Amino acid sequence: MKSLIDKYLDSKKRTWKASTIKNEMARLNSLIDSIDGNPEKLLDALASSAPYTRATSFRQVTAFWDWVIVNGFTPGPNLYKAWLTNNKRVFSNSYQKKRINQDLQDLLPIVSKNPLGVFLLTNGLRLSEALSYVPGSRQVIGKGSKLRAIFGPEPTTGFTNRDVMVLRELLKPHGLTPHDLRRLFATELLRKGLDLPSLMETMGWNSLETAQSYLQPLKHESIKEKVNEAIQISRGV
Repeated sequence: MKSLIDKYLDSKKRTWKASTIKNEMARLNSLIDSIDGNPEKLLDALASSAPYTRATSFRQVTAFWDWVIVNGFTPGPNLYKAWLTNNKRVFSNSYQKKRINQDLQDLLPIVSKNPLGVFLLTNGLRLSEALSYVPGSRQVIGKGSKLRAIFGPEPTTGFTNRDVMVLRELLKPHGLTPHDLRRLFATELLRKGLDLPSLMETMGWNSLETAQSYLQPLKHESIKEKVNEAIQISRGV
């Protein structure tokens, strides 16, 4: 399986960033004993992971298994893909139901000595965007090749997978993942009065439903109500 993973990632060198390949390699190699085409086995291996990590990992393995089948290394069908089709709301529901007990201000002291954590929390970046950021550029290329500005403090050097591991360990006792820092950043902007269209542009979102899945703080339920109201208006309800 290790050789197949290496071949798969080698085939992506022309289309994926080096940081993306490194992240994908780390994820697939960490699950190598659970990748054999059986979705239930993979789900068991991911059971203790955070909802967002669980969903991301399952989809990464699904894409890898597609490549394995297409290139004739194993016969189809792709049971991972079939499972996703039949259970498409499982991951999204668990992710959207997550509640965060902390505010951005609560987390600042916790991550203050971790440059990657500060960068994510004060700019609302995805982890992949932070890892590919070029110091001094003051902008990142997000999903769909969207160009987004950097607002908060920026690092003087690039980040590595080691930095990610350190940050994960720092956040783990608080029940958080690096991606949750993006949630808190978005929530803070709305709480400070940023209008929804500007918030969506800042975060690189395409829909209000995406905003709704992020903005779910316990301490400020009125924020979620504001987004729900905006969604109803946009639908003409």
